[in-house]
Amino acid sequence: MANAEGAIVELVKNTYDADADHCVILFRNRFPALPEIANPDDYVWLSLHLVDPATFYEPVEGGYRLRSAIDEGERAAADARVAQSRDLWIIDNGDGMTADTIEKHWMVIGTNFKEENIFSGDGRVRTGAKGIGRFALDRLGTFCRIHSSALDPAGDVTSLDWQVDWNAFDGAGKVLDDVQATLSSVDQPVQALVQTLPSWPAIEAARTSGRSWNTGTAICISALRDTWAAKDVARLFNSLASLVPPEEQKPLSITVLDEQLPDFYGEVRSETLDDFDYKLVAEVRSDGVIDIRIARNELSVFELPSELFDLPDMAEARYQLEAFRAGEIHYERRFTDWFPSEGDRQIAALKAIGPFEFTLLFYKRAKLAAEDQRKYPYRSFQPGPRKKWLDEQGGIKIYRDDFLVRPYGEPNGRAYDWLSLGQRVALNPAPASRKGWRVSPQSLAGTVRISRARNPGLSDQSNREGVIENESFRLFRQLIVRLVKEFEDDRSHILSNLLELDKRRNPGEEAKSAGAVIARKIDENPRTATAEDAVTLAVAYKVQRDEIRELKTEQGMLRSLATLGTVLVSFSHEIGQLQTSLGGRAKTLEAILTRLIPQGALDGLPDAVNPINTLNEWDASDQKVRQWFDFALTSVRADKRTRKPINMRDHLRQIEATWRPFLASREVAFEVEFESDFDPSLSGFEIDLDSIFNNLILNSVEAFVSRRHPGHRSIRVVVSGGENGAIDIRYTDSGPGLDPTIPAERRIFNFGETTKTGLNGSPGGTGIGMWILDSIVGEYGGQARAFRPGDGWGFRIDITLPTAPGRTDG
Repeated sequence: MANAEGAIVELVKNTYDADADHCVILFRNRFPALPEIANPDDYVWLSLHLVDPATFYEPVEGGYRLRSAIDEGERAAADARVAQSRDLWIIDNGDGMTADTIEKHWMVIGTNFKEENIFSGDGRVRTGAKGIGRFALDRLGTFCRIHSSALDPAGDVTSLDWQVDWNAFDGAGKVLDDVQATLSSVDQPVQALVQTLPSWPAIEAARTSGRSWNTGTAICISALRDTWAAKDVARLFNSLASLVPPEEQKPLSITVLDEQLPDFYGEVRSETLDDFDYKLVAEVRSDGVIDIRIARNELSVFELPSELFDLPDMAEARYQLEAFRAGEIHYERRFTDWFPSEGDRQIAALKAIGPFEFTLLFYKRAKLAAEDQRKYPYRSFQPGPRKKWLDEQGGIKIYRDDFLVRPYGEPNGRAYDWLSLGQRVALNPAPASRKGWRVSPQSLAGTVRISRARNPGLSDQSNREGVIENESFRLFRQLIVRLVKEFEDDRSHILSNLLELDKRRNPGEEAKSAGAVIARKIDENPRTATAEDAVTLAVAYKVQRDEIRELKTEQGMLRSLATLGTVLVSFSHEIGQLQTSLGGRAKTLEAILTRLIPQGALDGLPDAVNPINTLNEWDASDQKVRQWFDFALTSVRADKRTRKPINMRDHLRQIEATWRPFLASREVAFEVEFESDFDPSLSGFEIDLDSIFNNLILNSVEAFVSRRHPGHRSIRVVVSGGENGAIDIRYTDSGPGLDPTIPAERRIFNFGETTKTGLNGSPGGTGIGMWILDSIVGEYGGQARAFRPGDGWGFRIDITLPTAPGRTDG
């Protein structure tokens, strides 16, 4: 066992498997000081905690008696040692264990009893699988005694006593068979033992509720290996609060008691903070259908402006006022909606995971500025209780058959962010008012409910520290991340439209222009400033401040990309040398081998072992690497970062030449066509046009390859004259087109919007290529519009760019 808490959890799971409805965890101080009289059991206990109990006790009939002549200093030290020594009791009212169960299952290492007998007598799915409860005992203390009562085949209660001293395993040359645990029948049932416990309210409640205590198990662990100070017991109490899912009618009531603090603990309760902003509940079925319910609790419905629902982007029924008033939206998705490019085999693998339930809760951790409150009518809340609860109970946790699977979602644990949500935020740090926003894991709490019976592919690791990270677990994570995205998309869609409405209500450009006029007037003659001028400047300042905030956000997003470009430029000389060395090294080696190997010696050799064939393959790989080096170095040339007139025909010919080898190796045809006699130019940066076309071509190639598009592969660019001398560019390819999961064509231009996934279910792409394209086109005063598959194309985008001032086209 990795730690004491984990060991106790394993023993509590055993009480659940035994169909108990009450489990009491009790820390007891057996003696406040050295007892005057010790029975044989007490003397065994004292032997565990004192170096030499014979120093203090002499044998008498029926037990031991404290010696009269004891050094006062030694007596005081021994009294303190005994007073500080505690026993750990774990008691339940389950089915108990018979001698047969002890001998064939409890004492057998790695038993598969629970794997072969998944369901308990009361129909519970047994939570354990490896029979490692006895290791938990060893982890917790030196000496263990188990008292258990069970029904025999005749229906009579039989009781037994099992003891083991783990110290007996210590010493050189000891083997497992050298150490024996003692097992014996006893007359006292576990019920009588329970009656000897202190009469505390929590214990009285356990004694009188639920099933009787005629049967059950009492485990007493002595000479504890951990100190179990007050803070340790408190941590255990909080840890057990997460052991079962919140809001459950718990089949097992767990009580924690500490004799030193009798009124401090009690029944363990797992409670959810109801003051959430968002709640998503999803039922994933094995037929590939996902039933989703989203409860919105973030905004004050009565304060939502009516104009919000007139925006075109809010026309869908789920975003109309009636949906907000209902408090919850309900819809279905299918695996084929989310993963349309996956084949039947992959969809079948997703279905094979089995059904599970997922609940996600989102809480803002801090109140926002008054300016944001004006834009977004947030419901009021107290951040203090939220922060405290999230710090203690936050995180997305996995529960198998109503028990926590550690360490997923444990605050401050190594697998707190097991879905890599923080990594998604790092890739896209956009605010929630921008579509494509990603949520921080520190603002989430959630539960994933699985079962041994329904999800056999999600099995525990042998050390009980997590799920085996196989293909099923990878797909499982991928599904959950996709469910998180459903919430993210819903929230950012609403907040982005509220921001758009605010911009329409408060036209920024007019405010900035008016502010600039006033600023110039005051600069020329400060005495002319009026109170009205101050108001105008204040409005202009707010607009400018908001724009600067957005620009800073974009700056942060692009800084990492700029760093990559800088590194590439810094190593351009070294890359150029590598490019040269890759030019013909394989051919050179082939020529040398041809001279050294006798003619005909390689005839008849299979391709796999023919060195000439291997060299040809190496040469083909070298050429591909050279193509990438050439492409990378061409893209970052200094002259491409200088504004100048750019002839579109020349530029597209250069792009075609750069991409031709790469596209040819992937059997992709590339065609550029200009309207007759149309020879446009525009003033700008070559690297901007490169970004537009390179992103489009790269997306097309990835769609051809990663989505296994059959048939002809072609890319076509048509350039023609538009209104007022503008340049109209139509880019099409023969691929599968926009992913069907994208609800609106315009969303492909959102920052972070991607349908690509990595091996662990996290985004496989950055989701910024089309955002960069749209940003560049917008900066040039143009427009970009995407289309779904149509007659003659799979993907299509139309781009309009202005021509250079003072130039004539055609």
